[in-house]
Amino acid sequence: MYKPTVRMFKNARSRLVKEGVISSDVAPSYFVECFLYNVANDAFVGSFRARYLAVLSWLVDANFDGLMCQNEQVPLFGDTPEQWSEKSAYELLGALFELWRDW
Repeated sequence: MYKPTVRMFKNARSRLVKEGVISSDVAPSYFVECFLYNVANDAFVGSFRARYLAVLSWLVDANFDGLMCQNEQVPLFGDTPEQWSEKSAYELLGALFELWRDW
């Protein structure tokens, strides 16, 4: 269920960019995929609706210090070009919650 869930979140991200809620550089596709890679497997069950909420809830409660890129070698967050900023991740999470609330 990981790949369909990633696609769902990437589509939500694309909608947020298209509507001008976030800029495209806030959440590049690769970082969205890495973000979800860290989510516990038990969040990837049930309907798309259930998964969307479970994944968002998991990410909101997550300790960002321990999240890794998919290669499991590089921390997801940091200051290098290969890393994402926590500020951008929180901006994405807020926008995803708003998208869900206003759907």
